Amino acid sequence: MKLKENINIDEKKIINILKNIAQDFGSPAKETILFINFGKHLEEITLIINNIQNKITILDVGGGLGVNLLAIKKIFTENSSLFLLDRFEEYTEENRMGQYNKNIKFLEDADIKIINQDFWENKVLPFENNTFEIVTIFDVTEHLPGNPIYLLKEIFRVLIPGGKIILGGPNSLFLLKRIRLLLGKHPYIPFDYWIKENYYSHFREYNKIEQIKLLEIAGFKKISAIMSLETSRTQNKYKYKCYDDKKFNFSLKIILLYILYLFEVLNPNLREAIYCIGEK
Repeated sequence: MKLKENINIDEKKIINILKNIAQDFGSPAKETILFINFGKHLEEITLIINNIQNKITILDVGGGLGVNLLAIKKIFTENSSLFLLDRFEEYTEENRMGQYNKNIKFLEDADIKIINQDFWENKVLPFENNTFEIVTIFDVTEHLPGNPIYLLKEIFRVLIPGGKIILGGPNSLFLLKRIRLLLGKHPYIPFDYWIKENYYSHFREYNKIEQIKLLEIAGFKKISAIMSLETSRTQNKYKYKCYDDKKFNFSLKIILLYILYLFEVLNPNLREAIYCIGEK
């Protein structure tokens, strides 16, 4: 991951910031931030930094409890205007990131503006045209019970001319999903989740070509795509350095993770996640 040349921030600084945020959140969010999603946060924060141009005006759509924005705020303590929009209803004591009411105080203390809105129920973003330099939408489109075109068009509307969307989501062609199909399992909807009264998992995932097409339909230009090695990279590289400092153990699980990681390295189309960047 390469940071924008005119911004003097190295990866170690971001890592230390993530550790501090995880410490504030405490369990069970700490493991999620420093192991399950650690490399993912690193990659997303770096993408945001590399696409900052002039003003640091950022909207994170569906950003959960705002770990990425909290990190950005700690990096750019001044001259940043950050907004988080989410419905938050799944953040209960059962959620691995913890309760909304418990952890939202960290966002409020950082002066991050919070908008509690279910986009599927209210399809208009509550902002004027040409407001934001960057809008991020990570792991959201696959949770919508219909296509995300209207949301992407709304994001296009609220971006300034030359502003950028950073869209991230799971790759529908991910190797592990193909293996699940071979084993007779659903590739991305666990049955026990699907039959619950409140369902918060995936409805429809996309491959790289489809994500690019979604952005094109919404009006975006100069679209680039990154096939990401997260979270396989995280589980192989960062767990023992950042979370529990255990000594490396060649268990069967670790061996299988390395085999999976090797396949992803050799074939980008089989990687777990896709990030697309488009310009207004």
